[in-house]
Amino acid sequence: MWLSVPVFIVGCVASALFVLPWFSAHTDIARLPVIAGIVAWRAVCTWGLVLCTVLLTTSLIFRQFRRFARSLLIPVASAASIMVVTLMHGAEPQQGSENNVTSSLTVMSWNTNGSLVDAQTIAAETLRHHPDVLVLPSINSDVVQLLAAALQPAGYVMARPQDSLTAIFTTEQHTMLPSGRHATYSKSAATIQLSNGMPRVVAVHLPIPLLSDGNAEWNRAVTALGELCESDGPTIIVGDVNSTVDNFAGTGLAQCENAGAVMGKQYEGTWPTSLPATLGIPIDHVFVHGGGWKITDFTVLSSQDESGARHRPVLATLGVSE
Repeated sequence: MWLSVPVFIVGCVASALFVLPWFSAHTDIARLPVIAGIVAWRAVCTWGLVLCTVLLTTSLIFRQFRRFARSLLIPVASAASIMVVTLMHGAEPQQGSENNVTSSLTVMSWNTNGSLVDAQTIAAETLRHHPDVLVLPSINSDVVQLLAAALQPAGYVMARPQDSLTAIFTTEQHTMLPSGRHATYSKSAATIQLSNGMPRVVAVHLPIPLLSDGNAEWNRAVTALGELCESDGPTIIVGDVNSTVDNFAGTGLAQCENAGAVMGKQYEGTWPTSLPATLGIPIDHVFVHGGGWKITDFTVLSSQDESGARHRPVLATLGVSE
């Protein structure tokens, strides 16, 4: 017989179940234990399926494997094709740069994991891009104090709650106004309100999904953070969300404009730096909501992959037309 029917059926069922989480945006499948981690590695899973397709095709050369390979090749190749098409579709920008922008804001975020990157390196990367707002989701006290001294001559001022590892720097032209304490959506956060009609900036570092609690704390954090996308007034959410666009699809976060998704870079990995961005997972984000603010540019920076950092910095430009 040309193929083994039982193997073919098993292959079809397994392939369908494998790709299902990425096509269940309005369910909680992509936030379940284990599945949440698999879904985050979309690029690796996609190219893994492509590799399996190549291996099965190669196996057709050998007569003893031919029937088995034929039985699996159709479902595996179909799943691989679907995943490749959706991955490529995610690389298409949803919109171009906004015209007639009257106000703009550049935001940079870099999770340096406490003290993995020294203050001089962070300062040099910051001054290379001169963002209006710099968010550091996780930086320890010694490094941040040295960084504040290094950036002060360039006109940067710092906001950092006493109980938080998260720090925000802004240029003096965007004066920070007092803002309330951070909510329960982040293990570490800082919130500022920029002056002159500029948005509120919420810098976050969400917990990672843990099997020990069935992803409960992480799910609560993602849900709570998503409520900011339904709040009044312009808000920018920046930092390490420890989830991808596939994980928070169907949550409140999906109601915010995501910089990576808008610019066709939603699958460009920001972690880990030990892997190419094409294989990494995008867990560092910039979101914007309200006030007519739109994403006009977004870049995942790979210039510091050898700095000791585990995360890549991200740089977003936002604009508003009046």
